[in-house]
Amino acid sequence: MSPTARQASERLHYGWVVVGITFLALMVTAGMRSSPTVLIVPLEEEFGWSRANISGAIAAQLMVYGLIGPFAAGLMERFGIRRTMGCALLLIALGAVVKRIKHRPIPESPGLHGVPFAPRHVSMLLQIGQDGPIGMSELAERMQVSLATASQVVGDLETWGLVVRETDANDRRRTLTSVAPQHRAHVRAIFEQRLRPLDRTLRRLEPDQRAGLIQGLLALAEELDRAAAPAKETAR
Repeated sequence: MSPTARQASERLHYGWVVVGITFLALMVTAGMRSSPTVLIVPLEEEFGWSRANISGAIAAQLMVYGLIGPFAAGLMERFGIRRTMGCALLLIALGAVVKRIKHRPIPESPGLHGVPFAPRHVSMLLQIGQDGPIGMSELAERMQVSLATASQVVGDLETWGLVVRETDANDRRRTLTSVAPQHRAHVRAIFEQRLRPLDRTLRRLEPDQRAGLIQGLLALAEELDRAAAPAKETAR
């Protein structure tokens, strides 16, 4: 055998590169898809979601995963395996990036330093800061969690001195929750941090574009409220 032929036989075949990339892609996607099954208890404790809701989301994910197979095969035949796999991996990467951006840390503040915040605490604090003083039942409904979960999260915020509870003057049986006066400025800072990207986006739009965006958001909010109304009546 000549030296050239020997070098060609010893060189790694390109097919093994394809096998390795496919293995890594399948391993990463399977890990991201299966991770919620081992995080049911932490998700319950962190966000107050019920086990039925988490299991339902996992079941829907598995159903979509199975139903997408024939369509994925059609896309591969039409556009090629390389393009289809590339787009799929790009969508997975974008999902991971958006998830990371969504859970931005709260702004540094001496008044909030050392507070063991979790995402559910930040969401609850912002809801109280926006609508407070607010009753526990209404707060649980706005956050779409159980009354027990809302009471637990508010109890944590009250222990840390971030919110205060007081009896409603018009109904002594009702307890209202509001942000503690010394922390209202900190809550406004969190609001400003969350709204800053939206403000920069709106500044880049023309007046007619901003008006169209606002009208579209209002229409979407009306449709969502209209769709949620039958579910509320059924729950009652």
